[in-house]
Amino acid sequence: MTLKFRTELDVTKKINSIEIFKSILHFYTYDINKDATILVAGAGNGLEAVFIKQIFSCNVTAVDLNLSHSIIEANTDIIFSTQDLMELNYPSHSFSLIFCNHVLEHVPDHYKVLSELYRVMDNNGILLIGFPNKNRLFGYINATQKVGLLRFIRWNLHDFGQRLKGKFENSHGAHAGFTQKEFRRDAHKLFNSVIPIRNEYISLKYHNYKSLIKLITYLKLGEFLFPSNYFICIKD
Repeated sequence: MTLKFRTELDVTKKINSIEIFKSILHFYTYDINKDATILVAGAGNGLEAVFIKQIFSCNVTAVDLNLSHSIIEANTDIIFSTQDLMELNYPSHSFSLIFCNHVLEHVPDHYKVLSELYRVMDNNGILLIGFPNKNRLFGYINATQKVGLLRFIRWNLHDFGQRLKGKFENSHGAHAGFTQKEFRRDAHKLFNSVIPIRNEYISLKYHNYKSLIKLITYLKLGEFLFPSNYFICIKD
């Protein structure tokens, strides 16, 4: 059985998530100026690109196979395009910043997507990427999509079932994601700089629980308790 994980977006959480990413980029001194060209790779219905445009005030292009016509028509300052991430119709060195958040686990060939994103990135360009943590004990915690208790339980039970059957893989519809080790192995084949930012993201997202987050990080339990992994990849 393959579960469908797309559901209604929680706008407040999504905006907060993008603002956190911007703060992390600033922390690493990767400030994005207004002349930057941003690609939202796997933009869903396109709403994420609208928020990125508002927060970064840059030139934004958004690609996905399931864009919403109503969002496209209402946001003419964004370039929307229906494309397959495994074969992007853009020249090399087209974008200075690429967002690819919780997309890689859904594609048939994640390395081919990474290779395409690398190709269309400018020199010294930045890939900001996130995906489910394959080693997590529980997923879908405080997700940017509206997930009720019953759906949260159902999805996690599905994951546990797939683990027991030895099928906890994206190809089996398990929404497994990747471990940090798995992603680093593939990303380092393309990018010289692959920077994990999971701890920074979690600390900013749950700023009211800083002491607990620090303890989890100190005990190196984040690999099992943090539901997602996040990275900055630099094309040197």
